[in-house]
Amino acid sequence: MGKLVKGSIDLTTLGELARAGHGSISKSEKNGKTYINFSLWINDKEDQYGNIGSLSVWDKNTNEKAYIGTVKDSQPPATTPAPATTPAQKSDDDLPF
Repeated sequence: MGKLVKGSIDLTTLGELARAGHGSISKSEKNGKTYINFSLWINDKEDQYGNIGSLSVWDKNTNEKAYIGTVKDSQPPATTPAPATTPAQKSDDDLPF
């Protein structure tokens, strides 16, 4: 079964890398679109902020990495079910108390 993760990318750093001609960004000769090569690392356990992984890009020419974001598990935390309530006992006597 697949697993959905959500994340954020630092667009400031990504834009700086693109303007600098970083080797992780390339333009396709086939369709003219620009692509970025990235790595998604999934940790064994989440960190103190609830992140389960990180995103980085690597320069194919220098093999240097730049960190650009984090990811979190999108599955809601497991909750314990509320205790079942029992209906009030009806008394057979007619006493008001």
